[in-house]
Amino acid sequence: IHRIRSVEDLQKTMHPWPAMPESIAYADISGTIGWQLVGAAPQRRKGWGALPLPGWDPEAGWKVEPLPYDLMPCLVDPACGYLATANNRPTPEGEGPFVSVDFIDGYRLARIVKVLGARHDWDLAGCQALQVDEHSLPWREMRDAVLAVPATTPETQRALAMLKAWDGIVDAESPAAALYELYLSEIAHRIVRAKAPRSVVWALGRSTSPV
Repeated sequence: IHRIRSVEDLQKTMHPWPAMPESIAYADISGTIGWQLVGAAPQRRKGWGALPLPGWDPEAGWKVEPLPYDLMPCLVDPACGYLATANNRPTPEGEGPFVSVDFIDGYRLARIVKVLGARHDWDLAGCQALQVDEHSLPWREMRDAVLAVPATTPETQRALAMLKAWDGIVDAESPAAALYELYLSEIAHRIVRAKAPRSVVWALGRSTSPV
């Protein structure tokens, strides 16, 4: 892969990659940039792979051949002038071939795109700062709803006051950021317990392996 000299070489070299899909970014001294999703993605006859299907159903399961490589998502020299990828869905929902449902939400990508699009004077220090960016986009979306919760106890009043004054930066030294993360953990646990009470321990991370 270190001998690749073009996007076409990248696509040709990574064509036989047999493992799970990988997101490969490319750039060269000519100014060309590209991105390619590589790997053997199954073609499902039915469903999305998130829930078990009956094995006796002939429409369940995968087709013999994986998704054709030329249908795998890719991008070369986008008009915006940059590429961004952060374990997000590779194409907008409903567009392109179905690859998987197992992607993280788009907050990291949205933050990267916003910052990249805001300036053109990038240097090493700026790139390093973006790598460790700590702004929380989810907090900006939920802030008004959380702060509207009735403060019925002194503890709640203090917690809401801390969050109201918080700048939304998840800094390791920020008490409000710690409170926010505890809130996210608690609300996630409550939702899982309500929606999946019989499998809550596995949904929350317990391994099914005896080792």
